[in-house]
Parts: sequence; structure tokens; C-alpha cells
Amino acid sequence: FSTIGQWMSDTIDTGLGDFFGSYGAYIVGSVELIASSILLIASISWILVTVKVLKDASFYRQWYVVGGLLSSAIMSGAAFFHLVTPLGVEVLHQGKSDGGSLFYAAVSILLLGLLLAFINRAPQSSLQ
Repeated sequence: FSTIGQWMSDTIDTGLGDFFGSYGAYIVGSVELIASSILLIASISWILVTVKVLKDASFYRQWYVVGGLLSSAIMSGAAFFHLVTPLGVEVLHQGKSDGGSLFYAAVSILLLGLLLAFINRAPQSSLQ
């Protein structure tokens, strides 16, 4: 986040870059925690319905849609910053490359979150 914060300071606004460099990881991490909690609640609900502990918890599909879309939104930001900023697809840390694994993970979560939302969307009523 410090690399992106420095880039924001140089290109957009110093105050915004300093804020993002200092607090960006906390904000993004908190939203990631919310998204993963939503997906965990949906999964636990689905399991409880499958083993017939709960009779009707069809609401879990709505949670999958929300969690999938929120995950995709977060990862679209990650993919954007990897592609547009000096961070790059391959992140260097202490002289070693990650081989692009962070970028590829972000793109795969973005796509799978959209797929999860699509699969669990509300059924279309047939017009007759």
C-alpha cells in the first residue's frame, strides 16, 4: 500500500496518497473481512439446510450474491492498481518477485465472485 500511496501522492494529491499509504490496508482489509464473513455465513447456512438442521434458509443465495459481488468489487480495485500503478503485475519484495501470484489471485477472485453471484441470482419468472 505504500507503493500505491506514493504513486497517488506523486500523481493525484499528496494528502490522499499519505492517507492511503497509512490507512489503505486497514480499510481494504476490513472490507475483505466483511466479504469473507458474508460468504462464510452463506456457506454455513447452506450446510445447515443440506443436513436438514434448518428447514428453509433460502436466504443463503442472497448472501452468496452479496458476498460474490463485494469480493469482485474489492478485487477489481486490486487488479486496477496492479495494472495502472508502478506496483505492476509482478510485485517485488526484498528483491524477490512473486511471479504475479497476487495479481492472478485478484483476477481469479474477481471472476469467481461474479460467477458465484450469477449462479445464485434470483430465478427469472417465466412470462406466459
